[in-house]
Amino acid sequence: MFKLHKAGSLQALVTFLNGGIVGSKRVHGSISGLVGNTLTFTKPAGAVTFPDTNGDGLLSPAQIASEIKTQLSANVVIRYHGGYMTITETTPTTGVVLNAAAEAGKAILGFVVSQTGVVYGASGSAAVPRLNTIYEDMGTYAALTWE
Repeated sequence: MFKLHKAGSLQALVTFLNGGIVGSKRVHGSISGLVGNTLTFTKPAGAVTFPDTNGDGLLSPAQIASEIKTQLSANVVIRYHGGYMTITETTPTTGVVLNAAAEAGKAILGFVVSQTGVVYGASGSAAVPRLNTIYEDMGTYAALTWE
């Protein structure tokens, strides 16, 4: 069946199609509340516990990204688009998946419990799910997929 997926930017749509996940809160300035909290990933497997790098309980977006990459053995790419954190696999294969446990770190970064990314096959491939087409309509980007 065809499904329509919309995003506010082309990069957010590409992240989605590559199995990435996108936080729903803007991450900017100094972030409090993450120190000592954990993000647990099912894919790629691993847990990230945020240390008090500066001794003040605050972490910058760059420090957050660095900790995730370091503790997941650099198997992910972290980007910020419009202040929203995106996490994709370095080489998209299965998609990024957060575990099903409620964790404070997820809420602080705007991720939902058990957030799951799915990698879509190329247009014209036999893979399911796969991309059918991408289009832009008045500043909104959309992908029509077959799932």
